[in-house]
This record gives sequence, structure tokens and C-alpha cells, in this order.
Amino acid sequence: MSNDSTVIPPIPIEPDLDASQQDDDSVDVNGEENENLEALEETSYTSAEPTKRPRKRKADGYKKRRQIKKPKASNDPNAPIDQKEVHKRSTRWYAIGCLGSAYVGMQTKGTLPDGPGMDALTSLIAENKEKDCHAFEIPPNFEFADEGNYRGILNTLIHDAVMTRVNEPPQKAKIEKPSEMTPPELCFASKFYMSHEATAKEVIERVKQFEGCEENGVYEEVKEHALFDESDALAMREKELIAELGNREEIESMHENRAVVIEIDARSCSVVELEEQARKTGICNITGFQEKYQINGKIFDAEELAKCDPDQNLKVRRQLPQSTATNYYMWNHNGIKDHADQLKVYDYEQFVTLKKFADNLEKIKEASEKACQKIIENPDNVEDILEELKAGLRTLMMPLDASKNEHANAKATILMFGTNIDLMDGTKFSNQNEEIKKFPTFLRPNGDGTLLNYSHEVIGGLNKPQCYAKPPGARTSPHTENNSLSSVNLNLGPGNCEWLAVLPEQSGKFQNEVAKELKRKARKPKKRNSPEPKEEKITNLEIKEMYNAGYWPNEQKLLAAGIQLQKFIQKPGDLAYVGPLTYHWVQSNGYCTNVSWNIGQPDFCQMAMSGITHDHNIGVEYASVMPIEPIIWRIAEQKAQVDQKLFALIKVFLLRSVAHAQRELEYIEAKGYKFTTNVELGPVMRCTTPRCEKVLFNLVAFNRSLKPLCFKCCDKLTQTEKKEISVVQYKEMDELADICDGYVLTGTN
Repeated sequence: MSNDSTVIPPIPIEPDLDASQQDDDSVDVNGEENENLEALEETSYTSAEPTKRPRKRKADGYKKRRQIKKPKASNDPNAPIDQKEVHKRSTRWYAIGCLGSAYVGMQTKGTLPDGPGMDALTSLIAENKEKDCHAFEIPPNFEFADEGNYRGILNTLIHDAVMTRVNEPPQKAKIEKPSEMTPPELCFASKFYMSHEATAKEVIERVKQFEGCEENGVYEEVKEHALFDESDALAMREKELIAELGNREEIESMHENRAVVIEIDARSCSVVELEEQARKTGICNITGFQEKYQINGKIFDAEELAKCDPDQNLKVRRQLPQSTATNYYMWNHNGIKDHADQLKVYDYEQFVTLKKFADNLEKIKEASEKACQKIIENPDNVEDILEELKAGLRTLMMPLDASKNEHANAKATILMFGTNIDLMDGTKFSNQNEEIKKFPTFLRPNGDGTLLNYSHEVIGGLNKPQCYAKPPGARTSPHTENNSLSSVNLNLGPGNCEWLAVLPEQSGKFQNEVAKELKRKARKPKKRNSPEPKEEKITNLEIKEMYNAGYWPNEQKLLAAGIQLQKFIQKPGDLAYVGPLTYHWVQSNGYCTNVSWNIGQPDFCQMAMSGITHDHNIGVEYASVMPIEPIIWRIAEQKAQVDQKLFALIKVFLLRSVAHAQRELEYIEAKGYKFTTNVELGPVMRCTTPRCEKVLFNLVAFNRSLKPLCFKCCDKLTQTEKKEISVVQYKEMDELADICDGYVLTGTN
């Protein structure tokens, strides 16, 4: 799904504590402060008493006063601070973010008053200004450093992963009880033992020769695929090319591991030029997009969306507003100090109606605009007005979900991020969907000829648009899109969004760095004088933790690890285009609305990357959302004309699918499962077991409740339940073979 719609598993909640253990500012789920605050305040943040020693006395008998040295202020931005200071900084940052958005919004509407406090207001807003953002506009004729070779890995690592042929098939290692071996999942990026010019009938015969063996004889049945861990050579070359455009001074001021971000001005290029340039980047910011294509952003505001579907059950994330440079928690118990550079994110999830959310957001905007106007009229009272706004925002804060036993510090201002507002209902959201039709075809959800158009399935955020309503500080954790699809994200303002990204060729290196830190945090504290543990190799199952928990990496740590980090500001009207396999994370620095979805570009690079990521997902036990098998078979059935390179890849994928279907058929016959025609298959079938959700294709098993299951989940059933399994076959093997072999290119591509 798109960048904001990534499915984030439930976040661990801090354990509920007895009143005697809670932080001095602990609060119950309804926002009521602990009655024993005064008593707790005396102890919660007090360090342990020093060891008692004999008191020295002066000769005249008077006690010598012990000098208590005040700790020196630390210049380390990551120095631990107590929760009072955390929430003091957070609330100020949030209030200033609201003021900044109100300022821009009033300016856009023409309601910003003129007064003596304008300089005071802009100076205050500047406190939240982000640092180290490096985006550079390129001319329409710009020649990329990796011209024709996406991120320098397309013609080597990506191509070899999916197209390398091994001439000799594996040895025929027999299995003692074939019926007890569930066929492994279909792999798209493992060794291939045949040619893409082979026929499906030849593939079926090869699988039959290996019946009862560990391998199928057509492709290697592996369970994981690592992502890439490449050098920074291409990023360095890009810096030099950008410097040659007249940006040398800024380029030389950048940290050596800060990569450039390409900006494309939509107003200065045609649709063809825009597509060519955008698709050559790992990520880019397209400026002036809303203006060029005359997108009416007003109809995407939360209050307008609420008019269309007021009762929509909206998932919101409750987060602590703060700068992108920090990651503090909402609360820490027992007076433990908080570090700015923590990795894991502990935020909360709850549901409210879209109308309730929109009404609350509107009140926050109104309070911010009033404060903005007061500062302009009364510059001598800036801090007093800011304090008044901070108190008002606390009053407007909706309580956490009482049913989930959630906690927050009593001094905390907890934002409410409205995620995944579905626009799938074409009747309710007809105006919004009409507006999206103004996008160029290559950027539309389910655009003609794009890969997702062949799925025949509707998934919000994947091939249907979703909106995200954000107050200042709303965060989306690092992720790549589902199956490394491309994505688009248009910021409709009035606030800015801050984007951070890691280049596709370093996706594996990024995973390793994050997984290592997660692993270090999980270790028990080492004993004094114990040797440092040796650096262990990170496995895919350890990388799996990245998929199970939200996290927020520290910029400086990534740079120190040699990660080429991109950072840029997406202003209102800008469209962020994310290419295949780009890790990215996003924060709003003002309140704004974003609309987003995925794009499956119909080219070799996108299809290959989706296949590689599919196999990677197997290793980390993460469900692939993109239904690759149904897509390639519909492309073949419709005889879609593509270029020669993509055609060869699709044929390889089809042959793998044929081999997998034949292997599953042999397994079904060995198990004695019965076939049925009484259950109709949908366009895409998925296993209904929670946390499995595997895409099923030619042979779909159903339990007695007629819920589809994969064969691995079938094996977990009781013997009685297995007897009630029935299987629906989408196509006979001969019919599959005819579709596969009948798919040829008819023109010169």
C-alpha cells in the first residue's frame, strides 16, 4: 500500500502499574490525574540517596556544609531527560506547528491580518524549521547517473535474481512420505533450471519426473531472499552531477552520507517528460503538481470528507508530537529518564467516526488561528499567548481508548492521526474520485496498462485512493510499499511534510542496521567487565522484527553507519513519487491532508522487484499483498503486448506458476482431498488464517465453513477437519498450459 497506509501491527502497550509505581504525571485512560500527584512528585524523579558517611566537623564543633554540585548541562542532543522536560518540549513543538499551519492557511485564504507582531510570529514558527534537507531541481534534459539501469542494480542484481538459468537440474532426492510434505510456497527469485522459451507442457513433464522428490526440477524451492547491500558509488556520482548544475557550494556542505533528492517541476515539463524522469528515481519530489493539474484540494479536507461519509469508522493513531530528530515516549514509569534516540515507537491505535475526528481537528485549527491573530496584534505577549494555546490544545485532546487500558503522561499532549480514510465508495466520494482522474494516466490508481489493473481486486491504498488527515507531528514508520510497488503521495496542505528515505540499493544494509539495534535493545544488560558480544550475522527471521514493531531511526546513527540518507520537505501542492524498493518514513510538520495510492508500473524493473520482495516476504513471514500470480495469468489471457524484456520475465513467472500448480495437484491426490465445483472463486483468493493471508491461485482449499485456506494451514487442522476439506481448481493443467504457451508477442516491442 502507499506510504501512509502501511499495515502496522498492534504496538505493545506499556504495562499497567500500581499507583505506587506510576510516573508522577500518570493519568488514567479518561485523562483524570492521579489523586496522589503531590506525594508522587516528591519521589518519582529523585535519584537514590548517597551512601551515608561520618560527617566532618569544624574544630569549633559546627557542621561543615556539604556542597551539592549542580550537574552541568549536557550539549548532547541525545542526553536523557525526564518526562516533565519531554512533554514540555513536545507541547511547545506541537503548538508552534499548529501556529505555522494556521499562518499558511490564513495567508492562503486571505484572512491573515497585518499587525506589529508579524516578525514575532515568524520568528516563533522558525523554531520548528527542519535542518539538513537537500533537494535539487533538475532540467528536463537531465542525464541520470544510472541511465537505463535503475539505481545501478537493475542489470545485475535484479536481473540475475529473476532471470539467471542453471543448466543442470538438482539431484532427485526422494522423500519417504511425499503426502506429508506440503509444497513450499511459489518462489519467483530462485534458481531456474529451464529456459523462458520452454513450453508449459515441458515444465509439467519435468515436475512429473521429480514426483516424490524434495525439489520440483523446474526451480529451486527456497524460503527467503535478502535485499541489497550495495556501495555508495552511485549516490556519490549523483552528488557530482547535481554540483555541476551550479549547486557545488551546498553539495560540499552536506554530510558525506546525505544523498541528494531530485525535484521535478511539473509546470515545466510534459506528461511524457514527467513520467520518464520520475520513473528513473528511487524517490523524487514533484513540485507544482497540484497547480499544473488543477487539483481541487479543498474537497479532500477532513471536514469535507466527513460530509460524504460521517459514520465511516476511522482508525486513528495516538502519537507524541515532536521533531523528526527525536523519538520520545508518551510516558516512562518509575522516573526513568527518556532518550531522544530510542528506536521503537510505542503509539496507540483506536477508532472514532470520521465526523468526530473532523470536528475535533476543526476546533484545533480554529484555536490555532485565534492564537495566530493574537500574536500579530500583541507581540509583547507572545509567550503568554503560546501558553494559552498549549493549554487549549490540551483541553481539546480526545481521551485515549478506555477499553484498551492505555496510558499517557498527564502532562502529555497526544495527537490524533487520521489514517486510511477510504475513498473507495464511488457514490459517496464521487467528487474526490473525479478529481483524481485529472492525474496523468501513469500516476492514476489502477491506471490503464499498469500491473495492478490486472488484479481485478479492489484494495484501499493499493489500487484505490486513501486520504490521511494529519496534525503536526503525525508519523508513518519506515517501510517499503507492498511488494516494492511504486507509490504517489500528494500533499494538499496547508502544512509541510518531512520525508526521509534510504536508496533502494541500500535497502538490505538499512534492514541490517535497524535489526542489529533492535537485537541489541532486546538483550539483557551485560554484567560488569563482561566482554562485548561478537557481532552476529543478522538473519531474515531477525529482520522480521522490523515488520512487527513500529520504529523511528535516528538520523545521525544511520549516517554514521554509512547509510545514504535522503531528506526533503514536501510542501503543499507537491507530489512525492516513490520508486520500487525505497525505504521511506514521513512526518507532518503542520496539519495537512495527503492523498495516496500504489502504482504497478508495467516494466521489467517493477515486476522483477515485486517478485524478489515476494520471496523476501516468505523469509520474514510477512504476507505479500500484491497478487502476482493472478496478475501474470490475466496478462497472458489478455495477450497484453509489453516490451521484450518484461515479456521474458512474465514467461518465466508463468512457467514457475505452472510447476507449482502441478506440484500442488500431486500433493492433493496424495492426501486424498476431494474436488468440488460448488464454491465460486473470486478474482483473488487469500488464506483466511490471521497473519497468513497468502495469495492462493489455481488450487484453493476450503474448510467446512467454506473459508479458503493455504495447504500449510490445512495441515494444522485436526484429522476430522481435514476430512471435510474440499478443493476448487481454477483451471485444468492442460488449459493453463495452453494459456501460457499461447502468450506471444505479436508486434515489434
